[in-house]
Amino acid sequence: WAGVSLSVPLTEKLSLGFGALYTSTVDTTAAGANDFDYSELDLSTSLTYDAGFAKLGLVYTHYEFFDGFSGSNAGVRNGAGELNVGGVEEVGATIATSVGPVNLYGGFYYDFTIGASYAELGADAPIEITSWLSLVPAVKAGYGFTNYYTIPGSRQSGLTHVIPSLSAPIKLTKTATLTPYVAYNISLDTRHLNNTQDSEIFGGVKLGVTF
Repeated sequence: WAGVSLSVPLTEKLSLGFGALYTSTVDTTAAGANDFDYSELDLSTSLTYDAGFAKLGLVYTHYEFFDGFSGSNAGVRNGAGELNVGGVEEVGATIATSVGPVNLYGGFYYDFTIGASYAELGADAPIEITSWLSLVPAVKAGYGFTNYYTIPGSRQSGLTHVIPSLSAPIKLTKTATLTPYVAYNISLDTRHLNNTQDSEIFGGVKLGVTF
């Protein structure tokens, strides 16, 4: 995946943000459709207000699914989109704050296309090892409301996942950071019936550069 974001200060406390994220996978598996490619583009714009005790945000995101698969008819591709949806419009409200060394964040999001919502909460606690190396244990969890997952037979409301992770940001320069990470995606109530593989360990490395 690759992404870019831009933050434009409007006042001392209010900023306008723009973001784009492109994701592409290979050797993806799903019931009835082994080893197909999947690609997605997420375009977002946001307003963030620094209230002192926390940063409050509003975000609007368009998701475009280029090569998705159908949850109700697995194996359909080339324009079918995720769960038979080629594009999704979403609005969300976010909050981020710190309690001592722990960073806390959360968000509530509504999907206009399917008429359903979900929430996610997370926390991380950076531990400085040296001036250029840190360890960051983190965890996040999600909850889907009502009909967020519409695959027949699935639970319509409930916990979706918990993901504990550990990353190790390495400062290469003043503006560049290399971050290897490992995480464990633990599927919960609303995901068990829908997943080809229920829970799994994954990892990777990312390079971030600020300007």
